[in-house]
Amino acid sequence: MPASGGDAIQITKGKFEAWRPAWSHDSTRIAFDANTEDGPGDRVLGIAKIGDDPAHAEVTYIPATPGTNIEPRWSEGDGRLVFQHTDAQNSADLYTVGSNPGAPAPARLTDSMPAGMDRSNSSSRNSSTFPDPTVSKSQAGFLCQKTSIKTSSIPRSCGFMATA
Repeated sequence: MPASGGDAIQITKGKFEAWRPAWSHDSTRIAFDANTEDGPGDRVLGIAKIGDDPAHAEVTYIPATPGTNIEPRWSEGDGRLVFQHTDAQNSADLYTVGSNPGAPAPARLTDSMPAGMDRSNSSSRNSSTFPDPTVSKSQAGFLCQKTSIKTSSIPRSCGFMATA
């Protein structure tokens, strides 16, 4: 919707959902995250450049690290985006990437994984069941969605599942 009022105008079009819009400080661009049609759980960062006619906004996608990239926020001066990234080998952390086409690869800002953790033990399978050693296999286990980690400890992405 124009700042002066009026009807809302759709900026993005396609078989995806766009979420968490963030206006640039100069009010010429909107950063957002969107799912991908062929990658359930994967989200990419997009930037809509708003010109004189918002119905014809120019939408580009920032090459980010494969996985789930969400919550883009503009840096002062609008030259970079900070966003949250997670994937099968990494818990949610902050990354930064240039906001213009041809920007270098994203740079990691934080690392919340325990020091010394072997990330090669991670799996990108959609789900896995880890049995609870105190309960018989037919009664309960731990179900991990999207990302599971093959270690003796139970990953944070798991929940307890019980059967009758």
